Amino acid sequence: MQTTRPIVDCGVHYVNVVCQITDARPLRVHRASGDQMIELPEEPGHQVLCDAGQGFVLRAIAEDIDLTRHMQDAVQNQAICLAADENIREARVVDLKRFGFPLKP
Repeated sequence: MQTTRPIVDCGVHYVNVVCQITDARPLRVHRASGDQMIELPEEPGHQVLCDAGQGFVLRAIAEDIDLTRHMQDAVQNQAICLAADENIREARVVDLKRFGFPLKP
């Protein structure tokens, strides 16, 4: 965490939830104000999220569940967080087209 901000590591969980709920195509990243992450009420802890993810992967292996969409979402969500980190470091809007967006149809 010396060269990247926590948003790259932890922010991906928030992005994942928002993208799952909205199923929207992200366009660009810019900070609304300050340099703080958005806090959600009753947010689960990091270990709870990791345990849930691990449980899902184990179930996917056992039940031969197709994870194609989940893999695409994971790559997209990480790219959004990397763009957010770039936005913070360079103080400018980051267009996600440079990252190959939109990935969702």
